[in-house]
Amino acid sequence: MGTSKSYSGPSGKNPLIPDWAEEGANVPAQASSAQDTTKLDEGSAEANTDQENVPPTPNPAALESWGDVKGNFTRYVGNSSPSASGRSTLKSFVRAQGGARSASSSSRRGRSVVQNIGGILSGLSQKGTKFVYEGFNFQECVGKTSTELLATLVELVAPDSDDLESVIARNASIEAFQKLFEIFDINAQGLDSLKNLNVDNIKIIFQTYLSEYIFASLLQKAGQKLGKISHKDAMRIEKRMKGYISSKVNLDLSSIDFSRMDWKGQPGKVFVQSIFEKAYELMET
Repeated sequence: MGTSKSYSGPSGKNPLIPDWAEEGANVPAQASSAQDTTKLDEGSAEANTDQENVPPTPNPAALESWGDVKGNFTRYVGNSSPSASGRSTLKSFVRAQGGARSASSSSRRGRSVVQNIGGILSGLSQKGTKFVYEGFNFQECVGKTSTELLATLVELVAPDSDDLESVIARNASIEAFQKLFEIFDINAQGLDSLKNLNVDNIKIIFQTYLSEYIFASLLQKAGQKLGKISHKDAMRIEKRMKGYISSKVNLDLSSIDFSRMDWKGQPGKVFVQSIFEKAYELMET
């Protein structure tokens, strides 16, 4: 919906382009593994944590240069018939990261936020505002405005941080929860309406998050071209690319029982890893 803070540029710049996507911008250093670990990671076994910290070996046959990504994205921006250049952009974006598995494994903060979102949605769908999450009682949200509810949910799943991937993941969570609020009219009905949450709703929320996260990650590497065109055209191109990514991220969640998923433990980690990897595979092929 275009309201997340990463797309609010300073005066005189295209507001769709965050500071970190500007040519020559200083990108914040990535947080340490301790800083980049959310509450849901606390129950994970040490062996699994150590394994996650070792980046996968990229497949040399899958590698493409980031110049290819930027070139394809430039052609996409200037193309009135963008299907082919859109496919090429996304394919080269995944291949430049070493393929789907490597791209998924490197999206560490992005994945942990999805675990958090899944845990909260699961609890709210079963207990409504009687749900307590990591010491936070949602009964305290009764009577709050939708803006206050949104801020609460975002802070729980993606605490504010200035490292780059955390910013991307946080903004993607904002868009995902805004979609949730639309579907259930949370402004009028409140969080208790989430007791009607089903797998189709969750699929939409996850697809929204993944589309926003992947688009922002792409924009980080190749988005400078958007800063050189009009705001209206940039808005049109952003909407088109997000829609294209969303159509590719067609997740099959029919076999997943969200209410019984151990979101804090290894099953939750494995599931989230699988949907990230599947999303990148669909774009790569």
